[in-house]
Amino acid sequence: MKKYYKILLVIFVIVFLVGGYYFFIYDNSVAEDKIDYIKIENANNNSILRATGTVIPEKTIDIKSSISGKIVEVNFEEGEKVKEGEEISSYDNKLIANEIKNLKVQTDRAELSVEQAKISMEEAKASLELAKTQLENAQDSSTDSLKYEIEQAKINLEEGKKKLNKYIHLLEKEAIEKSKKEDQEFQVKILENKLELARQKLEDRKREIKNNIREREKNVIVAEKKYINAEKNYEIAKESLKEAKVAYERALVKNDDYSIDSPLPGIIKEKHVEKGEYVQTGQNLFQIASDNLLIKISPDEREIGLLKENEVAYVSPEAYPERKIKATLAKIAPSVDEQKGTIDVYYKPIENVEDLVFNMTVSVDIINEGKEEEAIYIPENYLVNKNQVYLYKENEAELIEVNTGDYKKGKVEIKSGLKKGNIIINPEDIKEGEKIDIEG
Repeated sequence: MKKYYKILLVIFVIVFLVGGYYFFIYDNSVAEDKIDYIKIENANNNSILRATGTVIPEKTIDIKSSISGKIVEVNFEEGEKVKEGEEISSYDNKLIANEIKNLKVQTDRAELSVEQAKISMEEAKASLELAKTQLENAQDSSTDSLKYEIEQAKINLEEGKKKLNKYIHLLEKEAIEKSKKEDQEFQVKILENKLELARQKLEDRKREIKNNIREREKNVIVAEKKYINAEKNYEIAKESLKEAKVAYERALVKNDDYSIDSPLPGIIKEKHVEKGEYVQTGQNLFQIASDNLLIKISPDEREIGLLKENEVAYVSPEAYPERKIKATLAKIAPSVDEQKGTIDVYYKPIENVEDLVFNMTVSVDIINEGKEEEAIYIPENYLVNKNQVYLYKENEAELIEVNTGDYKKGKVEIKSGLKKGNIIINPEDIKEGEKIDIEG
């Protein structure tokens, strides 16, 4: 009986040893099966980046008070839409309104003065032209008729003297009567008087013309002075009108400050003033957000290249995850956040913007519409020395070099060095040259 138990004990030990051997072999084979590896398959790379973003206005403007005064109207509340140029609020403008009224009266009077000064100037100019014409006429006055009269008187006198000499000769011969000679002497005296009278008339005419010219010259001088004064008055009146208009226009511009108008179409985001309140220059009154919206995301700086190449995105509000709103790349911030290693990127929605509101959280898919080829991505921890991987080849791990590209959420793009069907090994599980079997 004891011999039987001994035999059973020997058999049990043998079974235990054999079982332990097979268990060890099996356990090693399982360990080999548990080696981490990846079989390369091209990934459909339409959505190369998903990020969470926030809806923000493209532009916000703080409206500050340009003057000190009392607010008499507040036409909008926070959240209400406003058009460009629409009056949001206004000040008490009674004083400036009265100033504008008075300046308008002054401007009208100045315009009337200009018209009157212009008429006076034109009249003075006409008087000057008339005086010059009269002077020219005086200067052109002729004495020819009087000179002709003198010449005729001389001729008549010569003929009378000749006739008298003839009578004297005949009288000496007693051929005529003495009375005839005396009559002729009397005629000669008359002709001499006529000649003297003609000469006197010529001298009188010359003096008359000279005096007339002198008088006309004086008239021209007076007319010129009047015209110069009228011209100066006209220029003064025009300058006064110009100053009045400037003051009036300045008052109108100043009056514009009493009306607070929206500089752009948008929404009243903040309101800091109430009707009846007194405000000071520079005080914040409103903040207006533009109607145009942007989607802000802050991806890792290493993904800038992907963003620049792929300018189309689809935005899904968290409230409506099934909706896809198309957006295009608007701008990329000029600098990176040194603390986070991220960069702010802004997309502009181009459709269905009514589904978006300020500060809404959205999901953003950056779409790669520019690449025709499918990309290969592997986990970043499969890289060795930043540009090498372990390639499974004939039961061994061969360390090869690859050309890397963009990073995407813990994965890296392999631009060259791997192809579809390749198997790469996790570097934490293998050493170069080690025999491995991933078929088990």
